[in-house]
Amino acid sequence: MPDYYAGAPYYGYGASPMTGYGYGSYGYGSSVVGLAAGAMAVGMASEMATADGASPVPSEDPRLAQRPSLPDPTNAKLESKLSERLSAFRGSPGYFLNADTTVECPLAEDIKWQISEQMSKQEYIRTVGKTFRASNMDFRVESLDASLLDGNCMNNAPEGPFTAKSRIVWSSTSGGTTFRMITNRHVEGTMKNGQLNGELIMTARQDSTESEELGPASSVNGVIDYYQEGEATGTGVFVQDAQISRSTIIREQLGDGRRQDTQYFGDQLHQEISYKDGLQHGWMITHPITMYGSQAEGSRSCYQNGTAAPDTACGSAPTT
Repeated sequence: MPDYYAGAPYYGYGASPMTGYGYGSYGYGSSVVGLAAGAMAVGMASEMATADGASPVPSEDPRLAQRPSLPDPTNAKLESKLSERLSAFRGSPGYFLNADTTVECPLAEDIKWQISEQMSKQEYIRTVGKTFRASNMDFRVESLDASLLDGNCMNNAPEGPFTAKSRIVWSSTSGGTTFRMITNRHVEGTMKNGQLNGELIMTARQDSTESEELGPASSVNGVIDYYQEGEATGTGVFVQDAQISRSTIIREQLGDGRRQDTQYFGDQLHQEISYKDGLQHGWMITHPITMYGSQAEGSRSCYQNGTAAPDTACGSAPTT
């Protein structure tokens, strides 16, 4: 099974070598967010069954599709708002993704990247490509486009509140097999002088192809995030729904390029991961969770600038 299913810390939200799935991304909206969670769950369940020498595991686990009970009421409110948006999007994705452009606004390339990925193309390739290159895998962005559906246009960029759509396609090749991810997004936000400001809400459909073991996979995800003069600030939320599972990530911006992600798989707290400049930096704590009747044990790993490091590099060891 390719590394993007089976364990690399996958650029961003991270993956535990035991559980073998990663969500990946500097920005929630990045198309790397969301190799199908259903595929991840099935892979993890199979791994458990093999490790335990158990009989075949059930094909479903209701807990994996449940929403978490978030302890912070503000975060819970954000998650509820995003879930409502995602439900509407799931019910009629074509309405959001196939709308004709109604505003004549030839967007500049850097603006397209801000709208779709909340970063420059160079940073996207740096942060995404790092993990692929570390696994001796080729990575390339095949295409990215974005267009304005509603709002004012000034200097080839939205000015003020806007609605847009985007599409990014990237691929990775290893051993003669190419994995391709296609992400279509509906984006609502505000730009001022070419920079994101205030609330950003995105809903997206992701389609992957050429997964040898698991076949094509699709999922939908949503994001609420906040920006000040182009820089992410405060706390945001990411939700991904696949066919049999749900992932929720709360991201706290800590300043100086640092952030802390808290990830729930279904209704269970799963991982706490530290980042700096979009790369894992510090402790990744994996909490024990139960799936398909088996318990996955907790663990902790140290990272420095996106690379696994000795525990001593991260200071005092946290509990799991």
